[in-house]
Amino acid sequence: MFYKILIIILFNNIILSQSFVDKFISHYENSYSYKVEFDYLMIVNDKILTRNNGTIMFSNNKYRLIVDEALFIYDGNKYYNIINENKEVNVSKENEFSNYIIPTKLSEILMDNREKISIIKLEDMTLINFSYDIDVDYKIFVNSDYSISKIDQYFSNGNINIIIFKKTLFNKVLDDDLFIFDKKKFKDFYINNLWKY
Repeated sequence: MFYKILIIILFNNIILSQSFVDKFISHYENSYSYKVEFDYLMIVNDKILTRNNGTIMFSNNKYRLIVDEALFIYDGNKYYNIINENKEVNVSKENEFSNYIIPTKLSEILMDNREKISIIKLEDMTLINFSYDIDVDYKIFVNSDYSISKIDQYFSNGNINIIIFKKTLFNKVLDDDLFIFDKKKFKDFYINNLWKY
């Protein structure tokens, strides 16, 4: 009898977990735009090494990400990393940083890694745990409206990244020009086309 109850509880938890993940993924698939303000902390040897402020603007699978003085633009095809201090623009086909800070990208990773996910229902939010690869474990704290409250990344070397989502606004109209790299604005910058290699 005890084993039957245990099996039923485990089965229900698996179904509820998958249901929550499905709703979380669907929420970001159906949000045509959002704006997020966040803090990004890098912790090394139990000390805060860096603390950055940032903003994410996402619309129709394109985004603009600002972290302090660095600007990242994804126009739907290429990634532009604009470093004002060096007067440099790096152009590439991939950007690993966006995978774990852009909620839509993160939901795509969750979709592809369902078997690695565990869900814990907390008092006022839900915690999603999963391992992205052998080097990184994630804890994603999700509010009842499916907005992300916080992301903790635990690396195998002991370092931790913490992303605190301070404010999230869904389905706001964002100007399309935000997601276009205008070469004329950066004519004095060195353009490094990494995507060719």
